[in-house]
Amino acid sequence: AGFAVAMFGAYLHGLFRGKATGVPWGVEIFGEQHHPTQIYLLIAFLGIYLILRGQRDPAPGIPILTFLLLHAVSRFTVEFFVESPVVLGPLTLAQIASGVAALVAIAGLLVATRRFQATTPETEWRPGEPPVERPPA
Repeated sequence: AGFAVAMFGAYLHGLFRGKATGVPWGVEIFGEQHHPTQIYLLIAFLGIYLILRGQRDPAPGIPILTFLLLHAVSRFTVEFFVESPVVLGPLTLAQIASGVAALVAIAGLLVATRRFQATTPETEWRPGEPPVERPPA
């Protein structure tokens, strides 16, 4: 939720200025309509917050890695609408950094999930039965 508040501040300060556009929800900056990329990120971060709040009893490390992955994907996507110079083909520096962060998060999620599955005792659960609750750690 803190990142969402930060994006409201970025909007007021003019950071992450969007490309010129004709969409009806564009914001006027110096007499020209621009994508409200700060608002796009605000909405994305509120969605990330809701996803993280919805996790029930996640394995250790999963929430932060999930946040990192969703943040990277959101920033990579919104960066297409930001006035930023391209540095590698059609990609900006922020998109390259977001891509690297997403790959690191995916690798971390795979490792964390495998570790959690390896340390979780197997139970005899059958479909149609209530799940067996683990004792608190």
